[in-house]
Amino acid sequence: MPQHLSKKSASSAAGLSLRPRRESSGRNSYAETEDDVQPTFGSGGIYKNAAYEVLRRAERLMTTGDITKLAIDSGLIKCTGKTPENTMASALYTEVKKKPKTTMFIKPKEGLFGLKAWLTEPWLLNWLTTERIE
Repeated sequence: MPQHLSKKSASSAAGLSLRPRRESSGRNSYAETEDDVQPTFGSGGIYKNAAYEVLRRAERLMTTGDITKLAIDSGLIKCTGKTPENTMASALYTEVKKKPKTTMFIKPKEGLFGLKAWLTEPWLLNWLTTERIE
């Protein structure tokens, strides 16, 4: 199933439905049923999944602007807001800051993101040495 489908269209296409769940705040939200699990490229969030896929394909460090443009161009995210780049930046910066041990991303230099899996790649290790980044 294509990643860019919305939860509603993806679950409708699969003949699945979402069940209401009462949150601690008393509001209704929707929980996925066990059968309504969509494949993801990483863990959590449309923007983080899109960033993961863009970086995986590009195999190079990128800015959030470049990641966002490629994600939109390849249909991984749909631009519905006025500042998708800010949303992408917020998702990635927050992920790296709050989950440094479990995140799939790295931010070796301000404004550049990559995949943690690349930390053993010679090209990245050489670049980090050249930039004097530990």
